[in-house]
Formats: sequence, C-alpha cells, structure tokens
Amino acid sequence: MTDTTPLAPQTSEPLQFVTDLLEDIGHPRPDLRTLTDPHEAARLIAEETRSRITAVLDKFGGTPVVLLSGGVDSIYVAAVAVALGAKPIAVTILTEGRSHEQNAAAATAALGLRHDLIRLTPQEVSQLSRDTMRRLGTSELWEVTAGIPILAARRSIDKITELGAILNGSGADAIFGGGKRLTHPVASLDATDELDRIIRTESAANFRYDRLVPHFYPALLDEYADRLVHVFQTVRWWQIAERFAPPALLECVTA
Repeated sequence: MTDTTPLAPQTSEPLQFVTDLLEDIGHPRPDLRTLTDPHEAARLIAEETRSRITAVLDKFGGTPVVLLSGGVDSIYVAAVAVALGAKPIAVTILTEGRSHEQNAAAATAALGLRHDLIRLTPQEVSQLSRDTMRRLGTSELWEVTAGIPILAARRSIDKITELGAILNGSGADAIFGGGKRLTHPVASLDATDELDRIIRTESAANFRYDRLVPHFYPALLDEYADRLVHVFQTVRWWQIAERFAPPALLECVTA
C-alpha cells in the first residue's frame, strides 16, 4: 500500500514540532517507503530545499545567517541560499580538539561568503557552559553541549543590524537516517523495516515540544529565537522523507 495523502503546504515557520502535529509518527510504516531511485530522491531533496529556504528568506528579509558547523547539512543549506541569490553570513564555532574548520573554510570560500570563525578557549567554554546551565535550568550534558555553540554564535548575531533568518541544517540526519548503518542488504525488505524503525524512533523522540528543556532556543537566543530556522524540521519535509527507501537514501549522496 502506498500513501496518497497530499503534502502539507510549504511553510515559512522557523520549525514545526512534527510529532505533536501528526498522528503517531513513531508507528512503523515501511510500506510508505517505495521510492528507491537515488536520482529521484536527490531531485526531490534539492527541489524541496530550494522551496523551503525561499519561503523563509522571503518572510524574514534582512541579512540571513547560516550556523555552519562544516558538516554536509549546514554546507548544503548555505549553498542553496547562495543559489537563490542570498548572501548569508556563515558563523562557525570552534573548540579545541573538535572542529570541521577546514570544511567550513573551504565551503565559505567557494561560496564567497563572509565567514565569522569564533574560536573558544577552554576558559570561554567553561564560562559558556555555566551561562548555558543558568539559562536552561539544567546541567544535563547533552543539553549543555548543544547549547554552548548556539550561545557563542550570538557574538556574531548581535552585531548584525538588520538580521534575517538564522538557518541551520539540524533535523536532516533524523529524517534521512544520516550516519546510520543497516544490518541487512540495502535493497531488502528487512532493510526498509530497519531504516523505517530507526528514523521514526529518533524523529518521534526529538521533533516534539515537550522535551527536557522545551524552551531551549528562547532561553539561549532570547529575541532571536523566532528567527532560528530548522530547514528540515517541517511536516512537509517529514511527509516527503518517509517515502524514501534505503536504496534512495544510502545511494543518493554518491549518485
């Protein structure tokens, strides 16, 4: 059985809590994963990314920012924004011993973007961790670790007089199974079941408001929180991604 449900309208909302908006997305539906062609998957991803970022840029105007970690997702978001005619400022947070600095620098140079590199000393990381814990009201390691670079990015964001959208690529790994390894042959039904379960479990847990710190982004970004755009965290993106079978997802990056 295939899904004939119409796609949700494109949205310019910064993010949507998909788990809260749709019926149990954690319930297995491997039968929906019928798209196996990596070329078609790549085409759909490109088309949807352009549509989503266009809607966001049109809504916010001003000077956009891309939180550029140096990973594939944030670089892709920056590249699409540039292809659409925008000139976002790329902001990269660097800490000792953990960095994609070379990737980030190469990407911004190729795209012709201003690149704000914020290098954090151990002392600055310690201070930011204390500030993050105070703002979030928790010392939970994952929350604090995720909060530090967002809080540090304000050093650049605070200086932009006509700030537009703050773009980031979070959520892509969840809906596309990024970085996941399957224990079954990619083209098998077992692989489809396995990937569907992995994606739905992670997305159902994360794409909801009622988490350990529901006010995570407002606590860290204050008046900027409503400008932080999770490009891939929408109902429409979810509906598209849940149609992709393992061959489409695991091979489209090299097709």
